[in-house]
Amino acid sequence: MSRLPSTWTLASLKEFEKVNPQMPQFAHRMTAQTYDEFVQTIYVELASFARGLESDRNYFQEATENMLNSMVARHFNTLGYSAAFDKNKGGHADITVEFADYEWIGEGKIVRSVDNSYLTKGYDQLVYRYGLGKPGANQAAVLIYSFGSDTLKVVSKWAEHLNTINGSQAGYAEEIHLPEEQEGFALQCTHRHVGGGTLTIRGVGFQLYWNPPAAASDRMGGT
Repeated sequence: MSRLPSTWTLASLKEFEKVNPQMPQFAHRMTAQTYDEFVQTIYVELASFARGLESDRNYFQEATENMLNSMVARHFNTLGYSAAFDKNKGGHADITVEFADYEWIGEGKIVRSVDNSYLTKGYDQLVYRYGLGKPGANQAAVLIYSFGSDTLKVVSKWAEHLNTINGSQAGYAEEIHLPEEQEGFALQCTHRHVGGGTLTIRGVGFQLYWNPPAAASDRMGGT
């Protein structure tokens, strides 16, 4: 772990946070000049939460969606955001994170295998109920709590499914791609909001599979 310098400017603290993403992104959050900068910081903070949850996944095999979603909200509250679980945003949004005039919404879904219909249900909740197309509030995410054995397949198959829907419903999920830095564990697309504007949706995969005897058996059997 890197040592903190004895003195630093806000700019140098931001550089330190950039190379130490496990640190709370205080400087990035406080100096966010644009909504995109705010959202980028949200995803750094979310990745830090995911690493902790994945490390302790053996303790969370019986966790419910409500438990996991409330944990995410508490994580952001601890970091200094205004975050809520089950807040009314045109309906009961799982996770709402706000800072100054900016807002981001998350909808968490537990899956144990490829489950396009259930993940799409979460997507539809974001684009038709909770999300907005207005600047400052037009980015959201489906958090994919994947307790199955192949999170990469879950994400890739869902991306294909969204693309198929967009083929018959133009604007439903455009510009679908898997961000390179996420190495297949996330997808991103854009929805043309019926109220005007666009809503950017990310699917974020959490790798929570834990079954040591089965994993060892599969490896030995070559499956």
